Amino acid sequence: MKNITISGVIGWDATAADLRDSLKEANGEDVEITISSPGGFVSDGLEMFNLIRNYAGNTTARLTGYAMSMASYIPLAATRIVAEDNAVYMIHNVRGGVFGDHNDILNYGATTKGMSKLIAKAYAKRTGKSMAEVERMMDVETYLFGEEMVDHGFIDEIITTEAEKDPETARAMACVALQNCNGRMSADISAVKQDLAAASRLLTAMGTEPTKPEKKEPPMANTEAITIEVNAAAIEAAKQEGAAAERQRVAECRAIPVIGHQALVDSMIDEGKTASEIALAIVSAENSLRVAAAAALVAEASPVVPVVDADSGDQQTTMKRADFNALTLAEQREALKTHKIVA
Repeated sequence: MKNITISGVIGWDATAADLRDSLKEANGEDVEITISSPGGFVSDGLEMFNLIRNYAGNTTARLTGYAMSMASYIPLAATRIVAEDNAVYMIHNVRGGVFGDHNDILNYGATTKGMSKLIAKAYAKRTGKSMAEVERMMDVETYLFGEEMVDHGFIDEIITTEAEKDPETARAMACVALQNCNGRMSADISAVKQDLAAASRLLTAMGTEPTKPEKKEPPMANTEAITIEVNAAAIEAAKQEGAAAERQRVAECRAIPVIGHQALVDSMIDEGKTASEIALAIVSAENSLRVAAAAALVAEASPVVPVVDADSGDQQTTMKRADFNALTLAEQREALKTHKIVA
């Protein structure tokens, strides 16, 4: 069985062109596609999905790290999906960025909403869940770990490894990886905007179903072509929906305990950050405060040891470091006045 790897940001580190070349080289042989990615560009992800779905041989998607955002959609095209027991699977709505007037923004919002609906249908088909349930999971950005991926129907089997398993740590690290991915992409908003336009063209161009072996899922691209039509009613509905979502986001952010971090929270709310992103930032800020406080205590408790007076011959009493460390902070301060600490 040939192994193919999809790793890093989709569309940058791993491209559809790379996958096409690898599948062509496999020439119908069964393949295992190892996936570890925080997500990336929609257009490349759609093309990768179709390449896997249209491949003549059996395909197994093996999730070894992160299968998040667009990288959670790609493995759905495989004949079988397995995941290592410390992998993280995450689904959410399509994201992007746009600069322009309200028509530009609403058009872009309609495009991202349409793309999210397309991806939600694939999730629903794979898991047997209703569209409403899948869309709720995408709205809140759902992270799945270990057996949760099987329980929700996204994968077929968990592969046991010797790796350390801590769901909370894994989810926190996944959030950071997603933020880093988003940061890279947001640095080039024009590329992100062009990506969704390319994805729409790709879907529209796929007018007929490709021939597939019966064991494969039937393609759905011919029913998913997205045409954006903006009228007054649609604009008003989008405005209301967007305003409700924004109120919900702000309410969730305000519900986080923020003692001593109100300025941080306010600035992150203004930047459009989510509650989970703000919570991680508060944890990071608290850790920084603890490190600074610990350093201040050490500095306060460690004055310069007086030098022995060579003329008078006065010598300090020595104390072993282990004994010194066993003292309380107050005792250590007193000891430093009269003792020299030695190894």
